[in-house]
Amino acid sequence: MDLIEEEAFAKVVLDKKLEDVCANCFQESIVKKLSHCAKCKIIHYCSRECQISDWINHKPECKANLRIFGKVLYQDDRLIARIIWKLARDGDPPALNGRRWADLDGFRDGKHFPITESELDGFMEALAMYMGSDLPKRDVVKNIIHKIDYNRMEIMNDQLMSIGIGIYVGLVAHKHSCNPDGHILFSGGKAVFRSRKKGVTYSKDLTVNHLSLMQTKEERNEHIVRNFGKECNCQVCQDETRDQMAMSVRCAACPKGVCPLNLDAGQLLCSTCGRKAPIGIKEALKSNQQVKQQYWELHKRKKMDFRACMAESVNVYDRNVSKLSHINLYLARLASIIQKLCAALKDKDLCRQFATTPLESYNYFLSPGDRDLTEVHFRSVVCMSLALDNPKNTPELRNLIQLTLSLASVSHGERFRAYAGGADSSFFSYLGSEEESEQHICDTVIETEGRIQPKDFHIIRVPKQ
Repeated sequence: MDLIEEEAFAKVVLDKKLEDVCANCFQESIVKKLSHCAKCKIIHYCSRECQISDWINHKPECKANLRIFGKVLYQDDRLIARIIWKLARDGDPPALNGRRWADLDGFRDGKHFPITESELDGFMEALAMYMGSDLPKRDVVKNIIHKIDYNRMEIMNDQLMSIGIGIYVGLVAHKHSCNPDGHILFSGGKAVFRSRKKGVTYSKDLTVNHLSLMQTKEERNEHIVRNFGKECNCQVCQDETRDQMAMSVRCAACPKGVCPLNLDAGQLLCSTCGRKAPIGIKEALKSNQQVKQQYWELHKRKKMDFRACMAESVNVYDRNVSKLSHINLYLARLASIIQKLCAALKDKDLCRQFATTPLESYNYFLSPGDRDLTEVHFRSVVCMSLALDNPKNTPELRNLIQLTLSLASVSHGERFRAYAGGADSSFFSYLGSEEESEQHICDTVIETEGRIQPKDFHIIRVPKQ
């Protein structure tokens, strides 16, 4: 359930999304072309009302855009500029929970987001050309940069794709936990604190997760230490068996046997039958590292040849799938990336192979209400529908859709209708009539929010054609 929402202290659309996202309400429009500002022609709006509403923020920005002859300043610089103008215009008003810009943490003892003087020179030079006499002193800009690095949030659309960056002074104060009370979603440009449980009231002491839980403790804490200054010591991080299962290998004797990767043990044993794993610890670590490396290499690439990346990823997956278990976290993450690639390329054979491959692992490590769990189920629906010759008459797809909608109702509430593309989208059309689609949306929101349980999960396979 939604507990509270907050307007951004300052926010900007990503460079690559400037023509597709309204700079005021942050609604995305791929089909309908947005209208640009008549003067600077850089910032876009979905309506006259949004343009008028954002004018107080865009007025100095518009002049600045003209000052640099219509060039697009990098998104980080644009956010810095908007914050400078905001502070000069409005001072430092309190947020929803009393927090102010001045209360935000910034640079800590040279350990977080160090910025060299030469890098600061680059910021100052770009901002001086952009802002002119509005640019404050060097130390003020440096402080703002540090606070942005430490506190900014990525603004996501309903499909959890990044469309902007912003500062939310109130909600950013919530401490991280890998076993959180809730999570933050976005309704356009507003940040929404959403609890997974009913009966919870908003409190500044509630925790949120600031990263994906489809990571090992080492990966999570690398991010947490870099961003928050100390390791997380929550219940999830204290669970040593979680990482052992995350890096587990297959048992040769049991169809679903899992051999946890316990580095302190002399050998790897199946948790079901107790037999020795077919590979040793050294080979298990090597196999996990290969899959993990492929996943991160794909994430680091700025430009991607989809077909080449898919071939590389499938090759790595095929080399290791016989060694790693069906719930291995790294293998599931790579399979999830392959899902994205084969869906984008509409590769029917690979869509069939990977349609539901990651689900067992995601269901094991995540609980209903987690956005990543919802996302991977939606992606599985897309892949399965592409793989089938007659998707409308396939019970397996219908069952997967109903489970996915139930998950979405927990993680997104009633806004999951937008997540799925609306009741008239092809997603809902697989349910049958429009009335049935609407009724299922209603039933899902009313009956399952906060009450869907892990026991309700079952693996749905793509039927043979």
